[in-house]
Amino acid sequence: MNEILRDGVITDEERRDLLITLKSIAGDEFAETGSAECVPADLPFDDDPHILFPERRFCFTGQFIYGTRKACHRAIEQFGAISCEGVTTQLDYLVVGSMIEPDWAHTTYGRKIETALRHIDNGHGIALISERQWTAALAQANARAA
Repeated sequence: MNEILRDGVITDEERRDLLITLKSIAGDEFAETGSAECVPADLPFDDDPHILFPERRFCFTGQFIYGTRKACHRAIEQFGAISCEGVTTQLDYLVVGSMIEPDWAHTTYGRKIETALRHIDNGHGIALISERQWTAALAQANARAA
């Protein structure tokens, strides 16, 4: 909420992000597990990604507990990383938000995941990482910078 209200203007994208976030928190998944994370188990996340930031390209897909995509972009850019809107063979990391729908393949952000998986299958070095993996790497980068 602080991020959305920071500039005093609530954009349509922020309004959609907030609605999706509230629905994710209040939905059945949360009631059953007590966790807002609903990342499908069938996503082939990199088991042990070595996440670096300087001069690396990141793309974000799904909804994030961390905050808006704008907040995610700012978080990596402070460490010299590059924010990308789409998935290309030049991408280093596709970060999947924790509040992704279980039927992700049938959503618009499912296209980014499918494209990344196709590039990975063709030998390109894209790492598919979860929001949890990304925030852990971000915390380590913040600790080193402090």
